[in-house]
Amino acid sequence: REDLGDMAFYMPNYSREVLKMMFMMRSHHMLTDVTLEVEQETFHAHKVVLSAASPYFKAMFTGGLKECEMARVKLQGVCPTAMTRILFFMYTGQIRVTELTVCQLLPAATMFQVPNVIDACCDFLERQLDPTNAIGIANFAEQHGCESLRQKANQFIERNFTQICREEEFLQLSVMQLICLIRKDELNVQGERDVYDAVLKWVKYDEDNRYPKMESILSAVRCQLLTPSFLKEQMKNCAVLRRAPGCREYLAKIFH
Repeated sequence: REDLGDMAFYMPNYSREVLKMMFMMRSHHMLTDVTLEVEQETFHAHKVVLSAASPYFKAMFTGGLKECEMARVKLQGVCPTAMTRILFFMYTGQIRVTELTVCQLLPAATMFQVPNVIDACCDFLERQLDPTNAIGIANFAEQHGCESLRQKANQFIERNFTQICREEEFLQLSVMQLICLIRKDELNVQGERDVYDAVLKWVKYDEDNRYPKMESILSAVRCQLLTPSFLKEQMKNCAVLRRAPGCREYLAKIFH
């Protein structure tokens, strides 16, 4: 039987209303106890809210660092735009991500260790994936430790390899990035000719500096899958191969 002398009540909107009040108090500088300096801008906030929302700030304000007693803290490595949006999220649970701000917001969220904002940025970038930006997004994700986004971007690159090869980002790959890409079993190509043509296009983009690397790159292409007639034609007519005797010798061994 229910004990009518002991009843628990749950108020589902309570935490939301408290946050709303905290946001209002920050907007009016009520009981704020820290001022964050970001470049030339200042942001008033409550240490308890910052610490609850971010392990970075929790360590800063409770870990015995000099900032524990400071009323003004200068922050490096974050821009005012990102700081504005991060603070808005901490006080509201809402974050707006745009093409113009995501490249500022994700590094800031990573720095402050705010996983919800990191996830929002990664979800946004995943939805933006197309052949013109997939390589850049993969590199950006790797730079900031976003493994799931990096994997999804790489899968997009593998599925859309022939389209990716037509884009500027592909031509800007480093030699090691190119080799890692073309070695993948998952590349969606009609044949190895597509991979060979992509390599040749990459080399010709900056031929004087890149042709000496052609031999090491060519070893990553599955040249044994190219037709003998195509190999013969390339050894005879390809200007890049003529500049790199080692490549012709390598192909000749496969051809014979």
